[in-house]
Amino acid sequence: MAKLHRAAEPDVLKPLLERARLTPESRGRVMDHALALLADLRAAQNRGWVNQFLQEYRLNSSEGVALLSLAEAFLRVPDPETADLLIADKLGDADWKAHSGRSNSALVNSATWGLMLGRAVVGEQGARCAG
Repeated sequence: MAKLHRAAEPDVLKPLLERARLTPESRGRVMDHALALLADLRAAQNRGWVNQFLQEYRLNSSEGVALLSLAEAFLRVPDPETADLLIADKLGDADWKAHSGRSNSALVNSATWGLMLGRAVVGEQGARCAG
């Protein structure tokens, strides 16, 4: 390892690339193993309520981004008042009702109902504060 320190990149990579070449048989085994791993990962997406929750609230939806932002920011909230404002901000802009009953998981659908209820409570409190 010491002789590789500050060695020129082509000098280091050339022997590694030669060793990384696979025979057609080895390549086939590697591809089969990789495809099996991908199949297992894809199948796991439908198991467990957390995975189902993540499938329902993907990051390509405004609700998924709101939940991620809420979770990340909530770690840095200095006081309960700021936490309330953060929750109101993130729950208030999302269309939680669009996700109602869409999951095969009762827990995910219950969480969606809780988010819809939370949005209603936040909206009601905001209306009281404004009036």
